[in-house]
Amino acid sequence: MNEKICAVVVTYNRLNSLKICLENLSKQTRKVDEIIVVNNGSTDGTEEWLEKQPGIFVVNQSNSGSSGGFYTGIKLGFERNFDWIWCLDDDIYPHPNALENLLKYSSISKCIHPLKRDSNNNEIYWENYFHPGYGKIFFSPNLSFRNGKQWCAVNTGCFEGMLIHKDIVQKVGYPDRRFFIDGDDLIYGFYISLYTNVIYVKDAVVKKLEGDDEISKNRIYFRFRNFFLIREHLQKLGFWRKLGDFLFLVYIMQEILRSIKKWRFNLIIGIISGLKDGMIRNFN
Repeated sequence: MNEKICAVVVTYNRLNSLKICLENLSKQTRKVDEIIVVNNGSTDGTEEWLEKQPGIFVVNQSNSGSSGGFYTGIKLGFERNFDWIWCLDDDIYPHPNALENLLKYSSISKCIHPLKRDSNNNEIYWENYFHPGYGKIFFSPNLSFRNGKQWCAVNTGCFEGMLIHKDIVQKVGYPDRRFFIDGDDLIYGFYISLYTNVIYVKDAVVKKLEGDDEISKNRIYFRFRNFFLIREHLQKLGFWRKLGDFLFLVYIMQEILRSIKKWRFNLIIGIISGLKDGMIRNFN
């Protein structure tokens, strides 16, 4: 296989995690031809450390979130004529044979996702179906793998290990930078599913650094604001149904009630701010 592969790693203020991610990339049984690191304005010494690392293509930019980081990285990978672009967050640690095993499925799909495990080695469930008419994701506890399948089809994306072919990038373009975080890879993967089988495989494994389960005011702001971006994309494609707006209203009420019960009034402020900016289309 003579195809060229680059790894795109987006990082922001997690230098220690980035070091482990890059170390794991260097140990792949199928070597990547280039590593592109997009540094999203880190202030923890990441830029200075990267300057001293040989063999890494580094882009330093202001913090534009996950969507802006992968926009830059995927665009660079495509323009530098790599056949495959492997997307990784800085807290994703691929097993040594992860890339080799992802490529085993290249005849089935041009967008392939690995199985993720947490720091305790538990599977992170990601087998899912995104209903474009309602804007809702339906999850399964990896039932296909539990029933003996080695891969299954999904219709969303995840930048935590997604391997994408340049032919698909040529068709769908680059991620929507306006998302910043939350929902950017979901809608990008849905676009991709219109052109290839998006698949999720069992024997290519990455470990995800276990994060805080508590949702932040910042995260919930983007979650509610970005609903309007997801809706915009789905309307453009002709999928959106009015029931999706009703389901979103129900979700708003549920989140507000949960926040009140937990005395998390800062989350209510995040929800209201996100709704306001989404409705007036303030995506700056």
